[in-house]
Amino acid sequence: MKKNKVFVVGYSTDYANWIPNLELVKDLKEADFALFTGGEDVCPHLYNEPIGSYTRFNRSRDAKEQDVFDKCLLMGKPMLGICRRAPLLCVLSGGRLVQDQETRYSVH
Repeated sequence: MKKNKVFVVGYSTDYANWIPNLELVKDLKEADFALFTGGEDVCPHLYNEPIGSYTRFNRSRDAKEQDVFDKCLLMGKPMLGICRRAPLLCVLSGGRLVQDQETRYSVH
């Protein structure tokens, strides 16, 4: 059976545990697809909005992941976003988000 070669974008490969016949690869060129993992909020500047009072993001990580996103597009690699990265893929594809976290006690 063919291995599913996955390039994990983010901090934890645990997000890929559900993929059958998984083979993690360290080079995007070898991957069947890129898996973008969870984390902080998406920086509102990426979708032309002001930063909300409860929005917490990592500009450095956003920039690195935007670079991988652009490389995936150039290579024609499929991408999957889990948790926070689904909204990131939406924004990088031209979509917008609504910041709806109203209190500092909200987790998502």
